[in-house]
Amino acid sequence: MASISRRAILASTLTRITPSASAQSRKRRADSFFGIHFDLHPGPGDKELGKDLSEENINRFLAAVRPDYVQYDCKGHAGWLGYPSKVRKSAPGIVRDSLALWRDLTEKHAVALYIHFSGVWDSLAILDHPEWARIKPDQTRDDRQTSLWSTYVDERMIPQLLEVSEKYRLDGAWIDGECWQTNPDYSAAALADWRKLALGMDAPRKP
Repeated sequence: MASISRRAILASTLTRITPSASAQSRKRRADSFFGIHFDLHPGPGDKELGKDLSEENINRFLAAVRPDYVQYDCKGHAGWLGYPSKVRKSAPGIVRDSLALWRDLTEKHAVALYIHFSGVWDSLAILDHPEWARIKPDQTRDDRQTSLWSTYVDERMIPQLLEVSEKYRLDGAWIDGECWQTNPDYSAAALADWRKLALGMDAPRKP
C-alpha cells in the first residue's frame, strides 16, 4: 500500500502544478528542436561544484545560444546528488547551488529546465543498502544495478525525484539507464514471481 501511495504522489506532483505565465511561454519537450545537456555525474571527488557558475555567464550563454531547453545533471550513475538535498546524499563539494541558478535564469529567458537522473543504476544506493542490489545469475550482488524487487524505488528514487521536482520547479526529467542498464534479476523475490508466471519452471541462467 505504501508503494502504491508514494508512486501515486510522484505522478500527481509531476502533473498537478498549474503552469505559471513563465512556464506557459516555455516549449514542451515534444515541441523543442534544440537543447543543451550537461553531463556532470557528480561524485565525492568533486570539490568545487558550481564555483565557476554565475548569473552573468549563464545569462550570456542563454542569450547567445538560445536553446529550447537545458538539461542539467541531477544524479549520475555513481548515485550522488548534484544539489543540496535533505533526502540523501549530495556530493560533498557543492559550493554553489547550480540547479537553483539555472532554474532562476532559464525562467527569465523562457527556457525549459530538465534534469538528468540515473534510475536503476545507483552505485551509492547499493553501498548504503546491499540488499537493494540486483542479483546476478551466479548469485553475486551487482554493484551498479538496483533490484526492482527491492525498496530502492520507494525509499530513495521517488523521494529524490519528489524533492528535486518541487524545489526547482522542473519542466521534466530524463530517467537515464532504464533501457540499457536493466538486466535479469535472480533475487529470491524475482525468482518466486518467475516461477508463478512460468508455471513452476526454473529461470534460465544463460541465453
